Amino acid sequence: MQWGLSLELIDLEWTLDRQKLILYVICDRGPDTTKLALQAAASGFGVVEVQPVSSTGLVTIPQSSCGSGGGGCGCDH
Repeated sequence: MQWGLSLELIDLEWTLDRQKLILYVICDRGPDTTKLALQAAASGFGVVEVQPVSSTGLVTIPQSSCGSGGGGCGCDH
């Protein structure tokens, strides 16, 4: 399947309750990670979280960049 994304899938896992699929990718958090999550969910994988990884570990979102809750920013608030 060719989705034209600038990232590399390195691993994936289901949560223990099998309610969410986590995709680990080499890239920065940005439009391609959002596009991957949306396309994977639309392809029938259900709830999908994309977790970018760098050479130093997991890439996180600074809390100050989220805005005021809820709207698909990728944060757990």
